Amino acid sequence: MTSKMLHHSKQLLLVLVGYGKKVCSTLLAALLYISMLRSLAWLVPLLSGKRLGYGKEAMKPHNLVYVMTGAALLWFGWFGFNAGSALEANGTAGLAFVNTYLATAAVLGWSVAEWVLKGKPSMLGAASGCVAGLVAITPAAGFAGPMGAISIGLIAGVVCLWGVTGLKKILGSDDSLDVFGVHGVGGITGALLTGVFADPALGGSGIWDYVANAVAPDYSIASQ
Repeated sequence: MTSKMLHHSKQLLLVLVGYGKKVCSTLLAALLYISMLRSLAWLVPLLSGKRLGYGKEAMKPHNLVYVMTGAALLWFGWFGFNAGSALEANGTAGLAFVNTYLATAAVLGWSVAEWVLKGKPSMLGAASGCVAGLVAITPAAGFAGPMGAISIGLIAGVVCLWGVTGLKKILGSDDSLDVFGVHGVGGITGALLTGVFADPALGGSGIWDYVANAVAPDYSIASQ
């Protein structure tokens, strides 16, 4: 009786472990769709309308210390968001953690682009670039390699700067917090670049084949 109970317990444990791994990979994949849903953020400023005085007077952040504090808290919390989605302490969680850190190279991308376009970088731009990098790496955290994470961050920093300046003027919306310019544009950029930097040839982890229970042997950036 005891041996049978032990046998069934082992079988149950294996099922739970297998289910846990499936949930883990599903959650990491779900980060892609979460990032894409951020693109809907542009609807909020369009529906709410513009603020009084918008376009006629300067509306800068009233407290840059709060901005930097908020960016720091977001950065800290994002480690748990990306790495914690693995639901276990393994190589995938470690990769997601490292990539989350490295993707803040977006600070450099944003600041350099801002320096070129406006004559000098700013702390507000650096904080925005940090968030842009965190947003962009979210769908690729468990798939891209470290160098891919740095590349995604640098690209996202430049693209999101355009999102809060050029694209914002094109849309004509009063996005006071630049939600779409950073989260929407950053999420779309990261989602697209995930298909590029997940390529094993570029240091990525490839795509997991759940039927063969192994990494798919063939990878095509175009198909992704």
